[in-house]
Amino acid sequence: MHDLLREMALRITNDKPRYMVRAGIGPQVLEEQDWVSNLDRVSFYDSKIKRIPEGMVPNCPTLSTLIFSNCDLTMIPGPFFQYMNNLQVLNLSYNFELMELPSSISNLESLRAPSLRGCSGLKSVPPLGKLKNLRVLDVFLNGIEEVPQGMENLVKLKFLDMGRTGLDELPKEILTKLPRLQYLNLPERVNALADVIDYIYNY
Repeated sequence: MHDLLREMALRITNDKPRYMVRAGIGPQVLEEQDWVSNLDRVSFYDSKIKRIPEGMVPNCPTLSTLIFSNCDLTMIPGPFFQYMNNLQVLNLSYNFELMELPSSISNLESLRAPSLRGCSGLKSVPPLGKLKNLRVLDVFLNGIEEVPQGMENLVKLKFLDMGRTGLDELPKEILTKLPRLQYLNLPERVNALADVIDYIYNY
């Protein structure tokens, strides 16, 4: 996007109480008072936040989109997502030093598209069994070594990218529970890859 158009778009969205855009403007300090209750979309893309303050629990029940992509995040407090029941899009991609996700992600039942792409320091993902509205799960270039618990419950999942992860296998019985899956990418070392592809083709 041209710089002039981008600046205009930021000015428009920042004038609306339902949007908070703090993208690409250098290191950020998150303030509790910025998280008003009627927020709809929030972006801190490329803002180098590092850490979200311990104890910060935004009360944003209408928030639908939250972007922390490429922020150098290292930690997210455990209850941070507790009052974001309407969250549908969560982008945490390319936070290479993020080592752990808060368990409160497991309760985001409206979530449709979480992106953890490029979070190479992440070794595991919280249980996903409650997230039955998930359409997209992107953990490409991630450190996870096991299939997330409860993935067989993601009956609406259409896109699953687990390429270049530490995963050694994807049990075929999980695939029988994902009837809408259209895209699947797995690490080359997954021994059952050929069988999985054959299963998907013939399902």
